[in-house]
Amino acid sequence: MPYTHRQLGQLAQRAAAGDRTAFDALYAATARFQYYRILHLVASPQVAEDLLQQTYLHLWQKIDTVDPPELVAAYLSGISRNLCLQYLRRQRQTPADLSLDDSAAGDLADTAPTPQQMIDRKSDRERLRTALAALPPDEREAVLLRYGQRLKIRDIAIVMARSESTVKRLLKRALGKLRSQMGLGGLLVWPLGPRIAQIAEQSWRQRLAADSGSGRPHCRRPLRLLTAVSAICALLLLGAATAAPVAIVDARWPQTAPQAQPVTLQAQVVCPAGVREVYLQGEEDRWPLEYRGGAYAVSVPRSGAYTLVARGKNGSVARRRLVVSCIDDQPPSLQHSTVEGGCTVFTFADPSGVAEMYCVDAAGTRIDPLLKDLAAGRFVFALPPGSYTTCVRDALGNTGSGCTQVYEK
Repeated sequence: MPYTHRQLGQLAQRAAAGDRTAFDALYAATARFQYYRILHLVASPQVAEDLLQQTYLHLWQKIDTVDPPELVAAYLSGISRNLCLQYLRRQRQTPADLSLDDSAAGDLADTAPTPQQMIDRKSDRERLRTALAALPPDEREAVLLRYGQRLKIRDIAIVMARSESTVKRLLKRALGKLRSQMGLGGLLVWPLGPRIAQIAEQSWRQRLAADSGSGRPHCRRPLRLLTAVSAICALLLLGAATAAPVAIVDARWPQTAPQAQPVTLQAQVVCPAGVREVYLQGEEDRWPLEYRGGAYAVSVPRSGAYTLVARGKNGSVARRRLVVSCIDDQPPSLQHSTVEGGCTVFTFADPSGVAEMYCVDAAGTRIDPLLKDLAAGRFVFALPPGSYTTCVRDALGNTGSGCTQVYEK
């Protein structure tokens, strides 16, 4: 059953207090609408999934700033809308026309029943669809948020990043055009929201019947106006369509270098249909993450570039690129060796600091430095001509060795 704004606000408050279960419930209650809203704007399922993850990652990071918490749905819509616009600007594209799926997937449970005698006629429904489609994108979005999703003026202003006065002007212009298109003349009170809900549900049932007879999967690509409305209404009202994709909400590991290997990576993954598996993919190996303590965790063996992969039970996949650079699993590196005043000088560097350096001659005898500066990684030796093995160790215990030749001076 769809959540009310008050119930969503309660989930947001619990999530802000650190309740991961509440955040999962908030995701399950809102992600379907956000996904199809994003998909209609960017027209790419893969991009829509990426932007959906970014939306909920931003919410997870800023959920304690949503005030009042009851506005969390409007806050989410504002985030997803801005991310879509940023993406489209980068692609140098014009946003796809906002359509019924921008609001018909809102809290339809809050929509009042439509008087049957006012919507039975097919011509009325067709005129309403045509009139909505003919509105400019900003006016259509304002109308759908107001009458389809039943948001208040201040909430619409937040979602659209406009002032309240601008939203009122958009609504006034849009309603005037709709009344004219619908032939309602000077009628001042017009229950648009119930009509939208009724049209959406009826369109879905027609599509469901057609798809059942043809064997086609339902709501695979909500490209047309009615298809988008049908898909979202089915998700929220009938629960019989594809679930929202899996999302990697958060991933964290120690960021301060150096760290003794390994370090623990923790990830927060959500999927209403259930999570099938989560793993970390390296260049050659992959490591499964185990669910413990409310998160998925794995020990990362070494620094490098990885891909965190999550698979949902509904077949969806989410990926996030990670670069772990905090693990020091390498020995100190030789910067240079020189001869100064008859002595051989070695300089090493290491993120954790150089702890020891010595040489071994051909007979196996250890030779310690005459002088050493551990902070600078500088070691001074009095070495006669010959071949030597240099041995070095850092503060974390990583050791290395090499060969050097000292010539007659």
